[in-house]
Amino acid sequence: MRRVALALVALAGCSAGPREWERSWLPEPVPYAAKGQPVVEGTQPIDLPTVMRLAGANSLDVAWVREKVHEAHARRTLATERFLPTVGGAFTYKRHEGVTQATDGTFVDVEKQQTFGGGQGTLSWQLGEAVYETLATSRRLEGARAGLAAAERTAVLDAAIAYFDLVRETMKAQVAEDSAKAAEKMAADLKVGVDAGHGFQGDVLRARVRAADSRLARSRATASAKQASIRLVSLLRLSPGIDLVPVEEAPARLALVPEGMREADWIAQALASRPEVRAAEAGLNRAAEAIIASA
Repeated sequence: MRRVALALVALAGCSAGPREWERSWLPEPVPYAAKGQPVVEGTQPIDLPTVMRLAGANSLDVAWVREKVHEAHARRTLATERFLPTVGGAFTYKRHEGVTQATDGTFVDVEKQQTFGGGQGTLSWQLGEAVYETLATSRRLEGARAGLAAAERTAVLDAAIAYFDLVRETMKAQVAEDSAKAAEKMAADLKVGVDAGHGFQGDVLRARVRAADSRLARSRATASAKQASIRLVSLLRLSPGIDLVPVEEAPARLALVPEGMREADWIAQALASRPEVRAAEAGLNRAAEAIIASA
């Protein structure tokens, strides 16, 4: 009988239905590179639309906030299920071996067992608690979704700033390269003139020092551009061997707000569209409902 009981318990544990938090109710991001594909290395051109598209797809911060949304959705589902009664199977097995006391007070040596199998239903309906938990978890889910939108926008903003830094450092490196070439050419021309008997040797020495300074500035600018590329690669979670190069030679001018719009309208639209504000409002509403429920 013990083996039968263990088998029934194992079967009951293996017959669980699909979990609610594993359903595709929230769209998942499309990864930049599928598993199994070869790692891309070398110089790769990139532009601002591509950076903004990849920023939220591979961000670890966005993935963490997305799991918090899954958690909030699961908590709301559990709170909604409190409105339903609990119905399930039951199996009881009892066995006794040894001395026991009879109803008349005597002690006897017995061996007995009891087995029960069937179903049972439990109805525990606390309407107030169920309503409050549903409202509270709904507010928490609303705040989590707003937090996810804020995390996605923050990831896109950080990637865009890193891209503009890459454009700036790349332009500086190009300017330093042109300056170094011009300084080296000037030093070479002065050397040719001095060798031909025209000019002063001190000018050649000064030109060589200026060319050395230009080469040092070129090395520093190249290193800064490389660091900007590494930072952007890290934010986008691309392959470490990729060296990003901006497509545009100069950053394009962005029109963030329509022309002719008043400053008061900017502020009103910003407050209405910021997901952080919606997340904070959801938290305040949840706190107010908790105060009302505890009063």
